[in-house]
Amino acid sequence: MHNTPIKLLIILLVIMHNNGYLPSNKNQSTFTNTTALIKIYEDKTLATSLVTVNEPWITLYSITLSGNIGDLLRIRGQMEMTNENKKVIRGHSRIAINGQEFGTRCSQNCVYIAPNDDSHHVPLWVDAGFNIMENIKYTIELQFKATSTKNKLKLNIENRNNNYGHLIVEHFRPYASINEVKDNGGYGLLNYAIDDKEQSTTFGAIAGERSTIYEVKLLTKKDDIVRLFGQTTSKYLEKPRADMHGHGIYLNNIRISQWSTENTPWSIQTVPLYSDAFIVANSSLSNIFSVKMHGIMGNGGDYVFDGGHLIALHFRKQSNNDSRLKYLYDIKTIKGSRVDEELISNSGWIDIISHQCDFLVNDLIKINGFIQLEESPKFKLGVNCSAEILLIKSGKIVGRSSLSQKYMTKYLEHLPLYVDHIHEIKESGVYNIILRAMCLRRESDPVLSILGGRSQIIIDHYR
Repeated sequence: MHNTPIKLLIILLVIMHNNGYLPSNKNQSTFTNTTALIKIYEDKTLATSLVTVNEPWITLYSITLSGNIGDLLRIRGQMEMTNENKKVIRGHSRIAINGQEFGTRCSQNCVYIAPNDDSHHVPLWVDAGFNIMENIKYTIELQFKATSTKNKLKLNIENRNNNYGHLIVEHFRPYASINEVKDNGGYGLLNYAIDDKEQSTTFGAIAGERSTIYEVKLLTKKDDIVRLFGQTTSKYLEKPRADMHGHGIYLNNIRISQWSTENTPWSIQTVPLYSDAFIVANSSLSNIFSVKMHGIMGNGGDYVFDGGHLIALHFRKQSNNDSRLKYLYDIKTIKGSRVDEELISNSGWIDIISHQCDFLVNDLIKINGFIQLEESPKFKLGVNCSAEILLIKSGKIVGRSSLSQKYMTKYLEHLPLYVDHIHEIKESGVYNIILRAMCLRRESDPVLSILGGRSQIIIDHYR
């Protein structure tokens, strides 16, 4: 009984550490510069496709794995909800590990008020980094719940042959040497590729036809792993009816990601969508990876400049002491304020999180940022909201993410903004990573809320 307070303190410290409120464990003796990727897990078999509002959290996707002290997990989940009720329903998604919430929640209303002028179906995305501190089994879950002012309503979780949501876990393990990495079949990061220059300015003029927006090419060998992250942003086209923004990642014109879809109506104007995927190469091959968009009504839409990218991380098994390979140096989570903060429209860019890091030349960093906004109850017109990540050295911007841009409306009420960035360090030194947001509204200055405890940056650092 006397040990109970100590055990509770240890549990509390573990929770705080993995949620970004304590320093990372990169200096612990178990952490080395040969922390290799050992496996990528994916669950895309949906556990349930119908959810009742105002019920407890339910699990949609789940992965169980065995962890060793010092292992690192990089987690990303995606799901999509559809509301057939003429009532507003809010969806919430989160990551849970052995029953404990980690990362941050993502929330948005799903609205079916007027056909083709709402967010009838909405995807949500969540990210987390986790440092393993016990040699036990871990169950990682993508969980969901729906809330509404009306009870007994039902919300659909998109399934359609398990093509809409998933949970992916990248599992990294520290080894004492490169030889040990090789002996255990571990992977290092060989290279990366990014395309953020739009190849199309419109999409969807022909219903169902795919428009290639971004494209990268990689030459893989057998057993190579390629991890992919995509973003596209649609813009409402002045036509009688809105169209849907459909999005997916393709390998040689075959879709390998889950679908991500949402309407692009007049009231919302711009809709950013995201997806992620991975492949394990079966043979040596020249690959074309792409992000494609489509509509379903033939009305189509414009594409938002600077509104996306395709990022590819290329991993290869260690063999013959290949010095080109980088290894995971750290996964660091930085949380924003734990209390709500104001975001005043037309006030320019506002820094939400600012964090300094030391990097060496040739380091590779992948940064994910997330902000959760809430509408002002006193203002009912749409507000144009944006978020981005900046990388700054010696007062100069040396890196910038694609823009995440979407209108906050009286029906959406909650708006998640999600950004990814990748950067290879050209000069050793201290860098400042900034996650910032901005809101715009003509002829008015509405005030939105940045929800406390919901903003975060996750830095994947390879060396």
